[in-house]
Amino acid sequence: MYLPQAEKHTSSTVREILDELVLSLDTLLQGTEDSNQTAGSIGNAKKLIAALPLATDDFCTASNRMRNAVRYFNSGERGAAKYELRLLLASLRNNFRQ
Repeated sequence: MYLPQAEKHTSSTVREILDELVLSLDTLLQGTEDSNQTAGSIGNAKKLIAALPLATDDFCTASNRMRNAVRYFNSGERGAAKYELRLLLASLRNNFRQ
């Protein structure tokens, strides 16, 4: 009988997830031209948004902001993409004020 190796699970606090998300968004806001780094930061940010305990409407707003930013990046509209990311950061800060 084959038993797959157990996945290594790590428990992250909301603060750790939020801190990592802010780092990914900051990387995107810095405007690197490296498409691999941009793609990695976008992918990481999407996963981290999904991991946050957000209300449905807040999750949809965050996901839409991220999707809009990706579309703007892909069409070369870096200023508009950064605007969407700044709005995303502001809404996350409002949701997780301490």
